[in-house]
Order: sequence, then C-alpha cells, then structure tokens
Amino acid sequence: MKKRQTRIATEPDVDSELDDYLIAAAALCRTPIAALRFSTQNRSHIVVHSTSAHEDAPIRAWIDAFLTKCDAPHAIDDPSRHPSAHHDDATPDCHVPRFCAGCPLPGSDDNRPDILCVFDAASRPSDISEQETAGLAALARRIRHALDVRKAEKQRASREVDEARRLIASERAHRALLQHYQTQQDAGIAGGIGTFELDLQTERMSVSPQMCRLFGLPIRARYPLHAFVRLVVPDDLPLVWGAGEMRAGKGALQVIYRIRRANDGAERWLVRRGSFEGDEGRPRRMIGTIHDITKEREAADRLNALITIGDRLRDAFDRQSVTDIVTQGLGETLRVGRVGYARYDADQKHFTVERCWHPPTMPPFGESAIEADFPITIRFLSGGSMLTFDDVDSVSWLQGERDVYRRHGVRAGISIPFIEHGALSGILFIHNADPRQWLEREMSFVRAIADRLDIAMAGLKAHEQQQTINEEISHRLKNTLMLVQALAHQSLRNVADREAVKTFSSRLITLSSAHDILMKKNWQSSNLCMLAERVLGKLGFDTRRILLEGPDVQLGPNTTTALSMVLHELTTNAMKFGSLSKDSGQVRVVWHIDATSVPPTLHLRWKESGGPPVTPPAQTGTGSRVLKNGLGGGGGLRLNFEPDGVCAELWVPLDHAMKA
Repeated sequence: MKKRQTRIATEPDVDSELDDYLIAAAALCRTPIAALRFSTQNRSHIVVHSTSAHEDAPIRAWIDAFLTKCDAPHAIDDPSRHPSAHHDDATPDCHVPRFCAGCPLPGSDDNRPDILCVFDAASRPSDISEQETAGLAALARRIRHALDVRKAEKQRASREVDEARRLIASERAHRALLQHYQTQQDAGIAGGIGTFELDLQTERMSVSPQMCRLFGLPIRARYPLHAFVRLVVPDDLPLVWGAGEMRAGKGALQVIYRIRRANDGAERWLVRRGSFEGDEGRPRRMIGTIHDITKEREAADRLNALITIGDRLRDAFDRQSVTDIVTQGLGETLRVGRVGYARYDADQKHFTVERCWHPPTMPPFGESAIEADFPITIRFLSGGSMLTFDDVDSVSWLQGERDVYRRHGVRAGISIPFIEHGALSGILFIHNADPRQWLEREMSFVRAIADRLDIAMAGLKAHEQQQTINEEISHRLKNTLMLVQALAHQSLRNVADREAVKTFSSRLITLSSAHDILMKKNWQSSNLCMLAERVLGKLGFDTRRILLEGPDVQLGPNTTTALSMVLHELTTNAMKFGSLSKDSGQVRVVWHIDATSVPPTLHLRWKESGGPPVTPPAQTGTGSRVLKNGLGGGGGLRLNFEPDGVCAELWVPLDHAMKA
C-alpha cells in the first residue's frame, strides 16, 4: 500500500510526531486520508497523511464545507448529499468525499477550530463508533499538547534570538559611539570643532586645541570647568550648567548658547552636543563637541528680520512709521551704534535727520547738518553708489571729513543713497563707534532693507498724491452740486410749492454726503452703519430716536449711493407724515446677512412706531419712485403701510452690495 504525506499551504516544518498522529487517526477510523488544520499567528496550516490515489483531493475545501462548525467529535456518512457538496454527475468523485469525521482540538476558536479529521472516497456502511470517537478525541488532545510544546519552544528560541540581537546591537552601538567620538576628534582638527571630556566629580576638563580657540583661551590640554562657564552670557548660563543635573546625568545633551570670548570679548553663538558615560547607572563623565554657529545664527536672524520688516512695512501708514521700522530693525539685527534716515534738500544743500535709532550707550546723530560738513560723502552718494568704510582713519580719500565723523562718534559706517529724478533725495546711514569689518552678507542685507524702504516710501508718496487728487475731485464735485442747487433755486424761484424745492435740495445734500464717505475710502467701499448715521444726521434731528442695529457690512460705491437716497426718502417721509413727526415717535433700522439663501443676501428692515395712524398715500411721487427702485442688482423693496407705522424691507445679494 502506498504511503505519502503532503503539506499544504504555508505550514511550518512539521516533525514526525504529527505525522504519527495522523497515521494513527487514519488507522483508527479505517480511512485512507487523515488531515490536521491548525493556526499559528493568524496563519492557517494544513497537514495531510494519505494512502489514497486521489492526489488532487481538495482537503481544505472539504474541511471548510463539512467540518468548519465542528465543536465535538462527529461524522458525516455521505457528504455528497450534504447541502454544501454541490455534487453532480459531471463532478469527479475525488472532489466530494463519501465519508468524513472530525474532532476539534482543545482550546480552539469556536468559529474556525483547529481540527483533526479523516476522509474516505468510499461510502461506509455505518457511522463512526464510540471507540473511534474516543480515539479521535485522545489523539486531538495529544496533538494540542504537541503544538503547545512546539509553540513554547519557538517562543523561548525567539526570546533567545532577541536577546542575542540586543547584545549585538548594544556592542555595535558602543563601537559606533567610540568611532563617532574619534571622528569628532578628527573633524575638530579639520573643521574647527572643539572636543572635550568633563569629569563630573572633579569638574576638570580635557579639551582639544580648537576648544581653547573657540573660547579665546590659551591652548592647554586641561582646564577647570569654571574657566569656560565664566565666559557664558549670564542669560544663557542656566541652559549650559546646572551642577546637580549634570552630576545626575540629566543635563541637556544639546544646548545652543552665547559666550564672550576671553581674548577679544566678541559675542559668539555655540552649540554643545554631548553624552554621559559611567557605570552601574551613575554618570562619571560627559564627552562632547563644541561648534561655532555664529554665522548660521546671524544669517537666520537677518532672514527673520527681513521678513519681519517687510511684513511691518506693509501695515505702515506714514513716513515716521516706515523709518522707525527700518532703522530699529537694522540696528537690532546688525548690533551697531546708530541707524538713521535723513532727507536731503539739494537746493538748500542741507539734510534733515527724520529718524535716528541708537542704543542708550550712543548719542543720536543730530537733527540736521549741512553739506559743508560732509562734501566728499555727499558727492559720492549723489552718484548713486553705496558708501562703506571699516575705519574712517584708514580711508585716505575721506581724511578731509575724518574729524567730523570722529566728532559724531563714528569710526565705521554704511550709507545708502536714495535718488529721485536723478538727484540725491535721502540717505539711510549706519554708524558704529568702533572699527568694524563689514561683511558682504551684511551689506547684502542692508541693500535688501534699503530696497524695501524705497518701495515703502514710493507707496506712501503715491498714496499722498492719490489723496490730493481725491480731495480735489471731492471739492470740484461739491462745487458742481452747489452750482446745481443754485441753478435749481434760480429756475424754481417762481414755483409755488416751495416744499418740493426744499426736498430737491435735501436730496442733493444726501448725495453729497454719500460721495464724501466714498472719497474717504478712495471710492472702494463704505460702512453701512457709518453711512446710515451720516445720512440721518444731515437731516437735523435727534438721531437718538433712530436705533441702528446690525453687523459690520462694507458696501460698494453704487450701493452706497442708492442706499443713501433710500434712507433719505424714508427719513424725510417719517419726519413729514410718520413716526418722526411726533416727539414720541421712533424708528428702528435693523439689518442682517442671510447666509442660508443662494446667493447670500443682505436684508434691511425699517420700522416706525409711536407716530400718527398710517394710511397709504393716494398718489406716488418722486420719493416713491426712488424707493421702488431700491438697491438694484437683483434686490428689491417691500413697503407696508401698517397702522402703527410704516415698515420697509429691502434686500440685495451680498456680493452685489459689497462690490457694486
């Protein structure tokens, strides 16, 4: 009889013990096929022992179809009649067994149990016996025990592997740390990076030559810690050294701080990177590197200053604000003695200092000066070039002005000219009390700020010119309206109905008020509340009798004009016939935005109360036609003559109201 064992799916290596259990199960139940399905770590495995010629028997499908819900030993004597068989004459016999039995392994998932099962392609005359049931159950228990033992062995082996890997990784990390430290030592020599080793108990340091150079100290192999700590800027000292934290190994491993070098007092930015080492959990020393990042820090400060100054200049509203922003930003970023802006008058050969920033330790430049004090400087700047000198004493062609500069406390300086219509119009100057070597990156920064100052000044000048034009247009418009009013009075002097003439004049005044508001906003927009107050106030009554209530809404120029006329007509009618004709009468003007409508709509409601009884007019006049025209742009007006007071409701699409 042929014997073979087949492993299906992705089962792990299976030892002969499981094979023996399957042989025993097949022999016990007198079947040619025995199979075991079990799961490990969410993976399903099937092991098959078969003495059948049906090599392509779909064991996994048989188990899923007939024994998936197996929760106790049981058998199916003819699975071909089972509803899950789907067997017909065209289906090969090997695809549907004629007998199957199964027993779940203890501790299995009820929905998909680990199961020991047997199959036969031939029908059996009788069901599985009690002896066979007991035997399958005993084998299932032994298989579960074998699988549990194998699982425990794998877990133990996995832990041993993990521990071995951890030890290897720790050793590699230690070697990497030593290599990194050696690399830092080599890099310190080549790239100007200082290295140190600090004994946390004695507070003695072994330092590299570059470490000494960075702090401006004589080159020595060993120093006490306080020799370096005393050079730290006081504000940054808590970041660098806390004795208790350092000895406990809790100090910051990376710190950025400032020092003042011992040899020249120069302020430098340093970054310290280190690590603690020790034994039995107690740190004994700290090793690390020191790197000078002054250039990188200053570059970042200049970039931030450039962005900040640009943002602030966009919101500046006059020359004083512009020059304040620029001079203060330059002075604080470059850390110089004085920064100012002077306006130059070529005709008077005189320049006036509009703004001068300076720290408390340096006096201001003065409010004015004459060209005779700086003839060489003025001639040079008039050519449009930037003037820079590191030390006025060493510049031969400036010797004629050396005493003047020294009198103002200037040894080094930068001056940027501003040229308008081909002539010098202004000077941005930077002064330092001590000689200073101006770096190219600093001069590039100054040029960038000067460009922004020039743009801001040009914008202010253009705004001033536009304001002048607007004021002239407004003046001419008022004169035109006054001329129209005079012509109307002259033409209508013989009209008997003087009230109509008065109404016409009042409407002209309202139209003029609307134009005044728009002129102040450069014909861009107006505020609804301000418009209502201005129109109602022009009619000469106590505005406390009119309640205005609503959100802040900006109106376009056309809507401003139309709404001012509508409010004027409503107010005039209320003063003549409505609630404002009596001292007890009031008007409530309420508006809101309906965001739920499509498109969003501005609604305004005029409601009178406390006046005489209201009756609809017998005929309509010009005022009524103005009201009916409303705000236009898809809007409308509804006028209700309610007994207790007139009620007017206006609406207009919000987009039209704000832009038109």
